[in-house]
Amino acid sequence: MDANQGLDELASIFRSQKSRFRFAFLLSFIGGLMLLAPMAYMFEVYGRVVESRSHFTLGMLFLVLLWCLAVMELLDWSRARILRLAGQSIDRALEQRLFHIVARLSLLRGYPFHHQAMGDVKNLREIISGPVMSAVAELPVACVFLCLMCVIHPAMTALALCAVAVQLVLGFVYQQTVSRASLQAQRLTYRSQGLADAMLGNLSVIAGMGMFEAVYSRWMRLYKSSTIASLNANLLGAGLSVASRVLQVLVGSAVLGLGVWFLMQEQISGGAGVIIVASTLGGRILAPISQLMLHGRSIIVARDAYRRLADALKRNPEPKSTMSLPAPEGRLAVESLTAGPPGHPTAVIRALNFVVEPGEMLVVTGPSGTGKSTLARLLLGLWPAQAGVVRLDRVDMAMWPKQQVGQWLGYLPQKIELAQASVFENLTRFAQEGEATRAHAMQLIDDVGLSACMRELPHGVATELGRAGSPLSIGQRQRLGVARAFFGNPKLVVLDEPSSYLDEQGEKELTTLLRNKKQQGCTLVVITHRRALIDIADKVLVLDQGQQRFFGSRDEAFARMGASDA
Repeated sequence: MDANQGLDELASIFRSQKSRFRFAFLLSFIGGLMLLAPMAYMFEVYGRVVESRSHFTLGMLFLVLLWCLAVMELLDWSRARILRLAGQSIDRALEQRLFHIVARLSLLRGYPFHHQAMGDVKNLREIISGPVMSAVAELPVACVFLCLMCVIHPAMTALALCAVAVQLVLGFVYQQTVSRASLQAQRLTYRSQGLADAMLGNLSVIAGMGMFEAVYSRWMRLYKSSTIASLNANLLGAGLSVASRVLQVLVGSAVLGLGVWFLMQEQISGGAGVIIVASTLGGRILAPISQLMLHGRSIIVARDAYRRLADALKRNPEPKSTMSLPAPEGRLAVESLTAGPPGHPTAVIRALNFVVEPGEMLVVTGPSGTGKSTLARLLLGLWPAQAGVVRLDRVDMAMWPKQQVGQWLGYLPQKIELAQASVFENLTRFAQEGEATRAHAMQLIDDVGLSACMRELPHGVATELGRAGSPLSIGQRQRLGVARAFFGNPKLVVLDEPSSYLDEQGEKELTTLLRNKKQQGCTLVVITHRRALIDIADKVLVLDQGQQRFFGSRDEAFARMGASDA
């Protein structure tokens, strides 16, 4: 993979807004030149008006000044609107790619990644539409002001250039100090947010087992550390920003004093008006640099956000368009499969080999912690293999585009995950509602024994589920998860402990459903220790310490278990 691929992709998104940026800079340049209007007004008032004592001239000059200020305000508003549109366009260009990247990274890392990614996009959008970009756009105008000062007197220009150099040094110091402090504060903030999410997601367990105070204390330590780090960064930034503003005022006063000295030496013509104009120009030259210093922390945060987004795009290239594949029959083949959780070099499962034909049910069993749930994710192509391959109809599952194969797969993880949406939307995987979809959904609800539950809900299948699937009980959530796994008549369904929260009646309904799906040609992989589910299996895979201890028919498995018991 090209090391600059992500950077080039992100840069191309920004280049797509090049015309807007150019127009915004043009408006900013014209609006910046309008700043000369108050200076010209001051020069004329101190000169022509005072000498002529003409009230008409004073009034006309004031009207011209008002017109210039109105035009300047209109140009500033137009520039802000254009930059805001550019930021929104960049946001839209990134949102789909980032949605898939966030989902993939959250899946691989095992914790939500959306806070950082969405925060990075927000930082870029704000830096584009905020005062930072406006300050950058005003830099060319500052160069024009510098040239005007040179016309008044070269020594004043030299003084302004020295001030610019000092300002740049302050900017360098700002970057070196505030950048580190801001990065530390940001990392601590993300950690505290992640812990807060974990607390809210497991609040019943934390409170029920008396862990609330301990977890709260840990979160508070992280929160206080992030707050202190953020305050330190703010203090550093505030101190340097104050120094920058003081320098700006000092330069204006110094230019004024130098101009008076030159005027007394008769080295400047034009009188006091020219000196005041030069003083104003000196302050305006430093204004954009001072503005950049004032928002230096935002610039640093946006720079880091840009790098993280470019890195995320590089590590997760946009999938190439592939030829559409026919609907799978459901033959599952595992060949020398060795793997573990992403990012962990140690393999959890090693050298697995087995085949499950369409319409067969494989039960995976074995001691806890032996890699059964890891195998489930590998079979669906959610996690990459370290060695070996999982094939669905001779196609590598990891290479099969998820947008193509997803409709033919069903999955119930051990930890039941439901979206904060309606029961119907969860069950139908957010499919478009229609008569056929609704009929299929209602049939699955009946198959898993949720019909009575749906009648008791305030809005039936349209009832919105809250956090952690409320108001459904954990058993009802498991039934809904099973129904979702079979929605759309998938060809391969992987169920991880599907009866762990079911009562005897629920287990009977589940076994009936599994028998029917087998007859329809669906390939089933069920991770379980329940004898009722093992009884209807065609094949059994026994894992022990990540290794394949047995694979064969159900009868062979029972015979082996009977021999070991004897």
